[in-house]
Amino acid sequence: MKQRFESKGYPFRGLSDVDGKAHKAFGLFKSSIWNLIAPRPIVIAAALRAAKGGHYITAPQGNVKRLQGSFVIGKDGKIRYSFRSKDATINPPNSELLAALG
Repeated sequence: MKQRFESKGYPFRGLSDVDGKAHKAFGLFKSSIWNLIAPRPIVIAAALRAAKGGHYITAPQGNVKRLQGSFVIGKDGKIRYSFRSKDATINPPNSELLAALG
């Protein structure tokens, strides 16, 4: 993840949570098995758009039930923005993240 952020020129650092410790510490949610085996049309449409752009689905890695979260933590260590997804298809608006990075 570090190389990805540096290559994009982002003026901040990202965290990759392979072992799930941050997921647990930040109180993020887990998906139900039903959501994993019964993708909705919006998920299928997103996968098709990604494939059209040259991004293909590969074998899942890690705990596929962990739902994502986005946090902006200030230099003082305080959480400036938090988003805890309850659905794998929903991410925070970029405008909110960028405003929190302000």
